[in-house]
Amino acid sequence: MPNYKTSLLKYFLFCFLGIIIFSCGHETTVNAWKFKQVNNDTIWYPATVPGTVHTDLLANNLIPDPFINTNELDLQWIEEKDWEYKTTFQLASKLMQKEHIEINFEGLDTYADVYLNDSLIISADNMHRAWKTDIKSLLINGFNSLYIRFKSPVKEGQKKLEQLPYYIPASNEAKPIGFQNSIFTRKAQYHYGWDWGPRLTTSGIWRLFSFKGWNSAKIETVKIETQSIVRDTAVCMVTINTKSIENVSKEIIIKLKDVEISSKKITEKDQKLIYEVKIPNPKLWWPNGMGKQYLYNLSVDLKIDNKIEDTYYHKIGIRKVELIQSSDSLGNSFYLKVNGKPLFMKGSNYIPSDFFNPRASKNYKRVIQDAIDANMNMLRVWGGAIYENDEFYSLCDEKGILIWQDFMFACAMVPTQESHINSIKEEAKEAIQRLNNHPSIALWCGNNENLTGWKQWDWQNTYNLSKTDSLTIWNTYDTLFNHTLKNYVSEYGNNNYWASSPSSNINTVQNKFSGDQHEWGVWFNQLPFKEYTDNAGRFISEYGLQSFPELNTIKKFDSSINKWNINTPTLNFRQRSKMPWISEDFNGFDMINYYIDLYFPSPNNLEELIYLSQLSQALSLQSATEAHRRNKPYTMGSLYWQIDDVWPTISWSTVDYFGNWKAAHYAIREANKPIIVSAEIDDEQLNVYLVSDILEGFSGMCKIALKTITGKSIKSWEFDCYTKSQTNTIIYSENVKAFLEGFPLENVFLEMTLSQNEMIVDESLFYFVNPKDLKLQKPNINIDVNGTEVTLTATSLAKNVYLSTGTIEGHFSNNYFDLIPEKSKTVTFSSDSEITDLKSILKIISLSDIDRDSKVDSLLSIE
Repeated sequence: MPNYKTSLLKYFLFCFLGIIIFSCGHETTVNAWKFKQVNNDTIWYPATVPGTVHTDLLANNLIPDPFINTNELDLQWIEEKDWEYKTTFQLASKLMQKEHIEINFEGLDTYADVYLNDSLIISADNMHRAWKTDIKSLLINGFNSLYIRFKSPVKEGQKKLEQLPYYIPASNEAKPIGFQNSIFTRKAQYHYGWDWGPRLTTSGIWRLFSFKGWNSAKIETVKIETQSIVRDTAVCMVTINTKSIENVSKEIIIKLKDVEISSKKITEKDQKLIYEVKIPNPKLWWPNGMGKQYLYNLSVDLKIDNKIEDTYYHKIGIRKVELIQSSDSLGNSFYLKVNGKPLFMKGSNYIPSDFFNPRASKNYKRVIQDAIDANMNMLRVWGGAIYENDEFYSLCDEKGILIWQDFMFACAMVPTQESHINSIKEEAKEAIQRLNNHPSIALWCGNNENLTGWKQWDWQNTYNLSKTDSLTIWNTYDTLFNHTLKNYVSEYGNNNYWASSPSSNINTVQNKFSGDQHEWGVWFNQLPFKEYTDNAGRFISEYGLQSFPELNTIKKFDSSINKWNINTPTLNFRQRSKMPWISEDFNGFDMINYYIDLYFPSPNNLEELIYLSQLSQALSLQSATEAHRRNKPYTMGSLYWQIDDVWPTISWSTVDYFGNWKAAHYAIREANKPIIVSAEIDDEQLNVYLVSDILEGFSGMCKIALKTITGKSIKSWEFDCYTKSQTNTIIYSENVKAFLEGFPLENVFLEMTLSQNEMIVDESLFYFVNPKDLKLQKPNINIDVNGTEVTLTATSLAKNVYLSTGTIEGHFSNNYFDLIPEKSKTVTFSSDSEITDLKSILKIISLSDIDRDSKVDSLLSIE
């Protein structure tokens, strides 16, 4: 994380502290922030910075929790109002002695006029960028007043919308045409609502602010680029931009691990310096699963008269990431090469883990650890949200998670006003410069689905655009995404650029032969899961299926929950996925039921619906991930939608808002293991694959056993197997009919065990029919509990065993698993609560229970 040390004071301001003292070589006092509605309230209420209007209102008990029931509906008035914040501060005497003192707001959401001692110093209009200015001439000794007035984002956006004689397509916002003004405001677009989140269009000081004092010169930016890694030497280019008030003699010193590696003296007023730094025997940074994530401490000192005036600090990783698009007989490849090694990307799409952005940072470690635990190596930071805080990317640096970073554009075209484009340019420049030096940043992408919308969603007719208007809008798009942003990434960054996701090439919509895909035939078009095998493209950057969160989560936001009925006002209100092209009222609940009916027995109550919806999602994502991995090197990326939630809801997430893993996250963890054995039936042929993502070749032993549902072994084979590094190999193939030898498909399953040196590497089961068609019997699950360890055995196949602890929050090391007859499985339970008798609260269900004539016993009691 960047740290400009000299005279830089950063403030974590909490509303319940009257006076806060900050020390960073100096001492400064800042009084607590207060806020109120403009021209309405007479009382100033305590405020939190960083924070938002909504969370401040909630903290003062002025509004109900927007996440509960349908409270969101009653809070829409907030977006129409203006809000004001104020505080006072006194700078330390040493800081006041500096020739220049800058105030830097890292994030203002969004239309904000900032006054210092009654003088306007900043008029902000972009949430995605920082705002800073020199305030030295306005400061007084003693306490200074700071006042910020936030204008209604929807009213300001509407003014800009009405400046144009035509409408800009914006299908991201569920408002009538003529009132879709979200795209005219550079703020998180999901704040205006999405199909997985609420509309709570907030404002506020959403990031930290700081003061920086300097005299003759300072460091503006530092860019670090790994140019080459050849034999035992890495060559890095370090580009430093400095700012000076006058032509003063300066010295720049670069240190790596506190050891000086380069220095240069300069005299020019403002200068761009480029250094070539050679690092012998470098310790490389590798993504998760490929090696260690070694980070070097790099610092840049600016000295004047042998005294340090400014310092830049960042942890860097020595790595080279390349986007490879080589032509072949079908199209063009699309994959990332890291340090010269092709890498299959396994991961997910990331959205903020809390709707209110300042609250999301507390979840960074959990979300990234969830990705690591599921054997991922990439997250896609989606373009309808925000450029995340440095802490997020620093954690990805440390854990080896590569980032596909969208610029903040999604499902809409771009307003054509020059002032709007200029704001975007500043935003993009700042974002690239801020994030560039994180080794986790692998690729910058111009937008999410903007090209698809323009080419395939009939926007021109929907918005009644003339040919002239269409050309103006398209030219704005083409210039921004195919030229401006591409050039900015090249100039200010060092990474790869892709104009639009999905697409097959510049200005060309997606296909399976080039570029990246959003595979939504499953879900939006009701295609079966086999679609993932039949239509796998080069890089699948979105696909998914909805599921319910666990019942405990639903009970936290829906006070009217009914065991036998999902049609509560809250659940219906929270289901935002609408599909009128299927039928007029068809929605996500209908689609969840559709896929359950395709693959699983029908549920009898809400608890069974929750359970089966999660199994359906798990089967979908596991089928997709394994199909994509079996298809490499043609397919080289699989990023499902989505890992997390912005609020508690029904969505495509695999981990719910409170951090509970759904069945799909356990399934993804297994499908993403570095080495797996995976089976498929292709044209009546049973093929068993050995799939490897490791950098070395793999040799081991594979055992294949055909078994009955009751566990009887019909036949088995054990043989040596081998695959080259990062490849997949068919290690067994036979005609299905010959293989089964007349045994009914619904009565058998295939057990595959991969081992090396007598250590199990992977275990996998393959079924010849859908789960609903299996002739499951009562499994007679036996449980042995020893502290927090639970050991289970069964007399017959127990499919998708789900363990629950009622209202006690916690996490099982494994869940929703298949339990093979007479083979024990041990899982552990972890919880922040003290558990004295785990067995007494343990509830178990498996797929066999759904087929009983009587309804399954309640997993959780409902009041």
